Amino acid sequence: MKRLLLIAVAAAALLAAKPHKDGYVLSAEEGISFSSGTSLEEWREIHTAHPGNMLWVRRNGRSYLIRDEATILRVARAHERTQELFKRAPPV
Repeated sequence: MKRLLLIAVAAAALLAAKPHKDGYVLSAEEGISFSSGTSLEEWREIHTAHPGNMLWVRRNGRSYLIRDEATILRVARAHERTQELFKRAPPV
């Protein structure tokens, strides 16, 4: 569990460091959606092309689409825990 959280935090940091090359869009459970490294236009295009639950990832210029429900839910849960940690962090 801790390893998954660390991987999610590291992935978010990597994606934030290269916003024009790498990015992701996560859509899971009742329209919950997260993204990083994508423009609003790109986000809309991805959601239009791939409705429903999915994880879209762009890494080193290559795009990947993941539809496996178990994987999507694991990533969504990890992302939620990461967001909770950020909420508890002291202001900078």
